[in-house]
Amino acid sequence: GTLDANEVSLVSGDLFSLAATTPATAAASEFRPDVTIADIDTDGDGDIDNDDVNTAFNNFTGPLPPGTGGKTQQQGDTDGDGDVDNTDIGTLFIFFTGPIITPPSDNPAPEFDLSSSDLVRRLPAIGEEVNLTEADLNILRDQLGIAAREPLPSERVEKVQARALYDDLRARADAQVNPGGSLVIANTRLDADVVRQALTVYRERLAAEGVAPAERIAQVRDAVDAAYNNYVSFIQEGERFDAKAFSTFVREKNPAVFESLAALNELNRLTQTMGLNELEKRNSEQTIINGARPDALSFEQMKAAIQAAGSLSQVESEVDAG
Repeated sequence: GTLDANEVSLVSGDLFSLAATTPATAAASEFRPDVTIADIDTDGDGDIDNDDVNTAFNNFTGPLPPGTGGKTQQQGDTDGDGDVDNTDIGTLFIFFTGPIITPPSDNPAPEFDLSSSDLVRRLPAIGEEVNLTEADLNILRDQLGIAAREPLPSERVEKVQARALYDDLRARADAQVNPGGSLVIANTRLDADVVRQALTVYRERLAAEGVAPAERIAQVRDAVDAAYNNYVSFIQEGERFDAKAFSTFVREKNPAVFESLAALNELNRLTQTMGLNELEKRNSEQTIINGARPDALSFEQMKAAIQAAGSLSQVESEVDAG
């Protein structure tokens, strides 16, 4: 069997992204031609499924001098060198079968029914490299906390060979400039359509002509601060902050600030489906929210405010459409 033409990205926690492309059988023979399922199955149940992959992730050591890591096949070491590194993870992914009730033949090229795999079904399909201009890169970095990078030559070669490991941890360590706490991320891991949507949302709903993203978000922060102070003057002393009431107030008194809050919520929503791992999602959310958050509001209050604005904006859109 083979994967379809789209690349499937496997993101594990904060480690890296592993991707496989067509053809799976060629990848298997090039990657470990002598391996059988019995050689790499961690729990002896005759398949390579989520349990085997998770076992390897939980025992991940990275590359170690041969024989020093003390890891076994039962812990995810597929090549007998005593560690659990990218090669072991890649081998398990290439031979991934999903749960099999009857023991399979000793065949290193299993059928890849990825549609039935929980491990893969919830991962974003990545079909193309994202072409980004310098202006796009500035928006992603300053607004979303994503320092997008082009794939390295070695990663491009691996992709052609039907497997690609995007080592963003190393890229982050090598980065000389990492402004604003943004994380270096290979743009090949990002869903191109969602990236385009995010850039459109920023340009059409948040940007100001001739103003750089970092400067623009400071303007938004000052405007939200002024709107909050205005809101506080209208509520009773000691009254607790109510995100929905604040957003409703801002919508009536300052529609431009309300639109900024709703746009921030949409950007935050889009990053959740862009292909980021959990660490990267959290970092992006913090960049989006804290960038526009005045000191008077906590992170959770600002998050609730943009979510409330997003909900109100969606209701307005549905009413207008109906």
